[in-house]
This record gives sequence, C-alpha cells and structure tokens, in this order.
Amino acid sequence: MCRKIPLVMLGLMTTLTLGCDKQEATPPAPSTDTMDSLIENTSEQLADTIEDTSIDVVDTLDATMDDTDDKVAQAKDDVMDKVDGLKADLPDVDAAALADTQTLIDQTMGFIKENKLDLAEKALAKLDTMKGSLPESIQSQIATAQKALDTAKAMGSGNPADALGGIKLPGK
Repeated sequence: MCRKIPLVMLGLMTTLTLGCDKQEATPPAPSTDTMDSLIENTSEQLADTIEDTSIDVVDTLDATMDDTDDKVAQAKDDVMDKVDGLKADLPDVDAAALADTQTLIDQTMGFIKENKLDLAEKALAKLDTMKGSLPESIQSQIATAQKALDTAKAMGSGNPADALGGIKLPGK
C-alpha cells in the first residue's frame, strides 16, 4: 500500500504538469481583408438605413403637406361660404339706386331752401319708404333732411321758439 501512494502521486503530478503546459487558444487577429469587409458591410447597412429613414421622412412630410393643403382649401371654402351668406343678408342696393336716392335727397334739401315744404315732405316720405334698404351713410342724410324740414316748418310758423324746439327766449 505504501508503494501505491507514491505511484498515485506521480500520476497526479504528471497529469497536472501536462495540464499546465496546455495554453488557452486565443482567437487569431482578424486580417486586413476581414476588417475592410466588415467596414464595407457596416457602411452599406448604415447607408441603407439612412436611405430608408429619409424616404420615410419625405413620405411623412408629403402626407402632412397634402393634409395641410386640404385643410387650407377647406378653410377657404368655409370662409367663402360665410362671405356668400353675409352678402345674401345685405340689402340689395345697386349703384344706380344709390345715385337716384342721393339725387332725391339733394332735391329735398333744395325744396327746403326754396321753402317748397310740401314737395320736400313728399320727397322725404318717399325716402322713408326706402330707408331700411339703404346704407347707414344715406340714412343719416335722410335724418338730416328731416330735421331741416322740421326746422323750416317751425320757422314758417312765425314763432322762433318752434324753430328752437320749444325753447323759450328771454322776454317772450
């Protein structure tokens, strides 16, 4: 038995010694050709990715622009519809009718100056029937003509207080 122990020990040492001589395998360094090929493949993949991304961005921008163009066109149509609706609500007065109305106002003022108050009153009655379909500027001229007629009538009565709207003058 004593002899067996040194033999076992010798076998164990031999195994350990042989195992120590064994070196771990290191991968071989890549060759220049392999590196160039790897760089080229990576560059191609990167170029393909950039191209695909660029196409996606352009497609998204095109879709956004088309959508924006559609929205602008719709907004324009909506505004035009509202303008048309407002035009329909406006009184239908043409230029010739306005010119005739202005002539009638001028005649009324002339009648008042000439003290032809009956003619001025008839002209104002005609103007009053058209008043609702006329612009504000013409309506204000009609109101001025009416005040002038009222003043002329009061002056024609011989009582200056009537011309002043019923204001009493001192001493009267």
